[in-house]
Amino acid sequence: MSDYKCILPFDDQSPSFTYGFQAGRIWSLLLDGEPFEETFCGDILDLVQRMQTRFEGLVEGPMKIDKLADDWYTISLD
Repeated sequence: MSDYKCILPFDDQSPSFTYGFQAGRIWSLLLDGEPFEETFCGDILDLVQRMQTRFEGLVEGPMKIDKLADDWYTISLD
């Protein structure tokens, strides 16, 4: 069992809202182009992989996705 969880409860508790928020945050970080590391749940792994493909060559430094525990991952831009 991992200790990862959503740290900000949303008024809208639907999974689609939470996943959209996570995806939007990652998209924003990629647009910024600065180094970062962000944790996300595996339910949006496919979407994050598509973002990674979209931004390849548009940002400096390597992007990588790593599995943490259970169904949690990180994406990082170095």
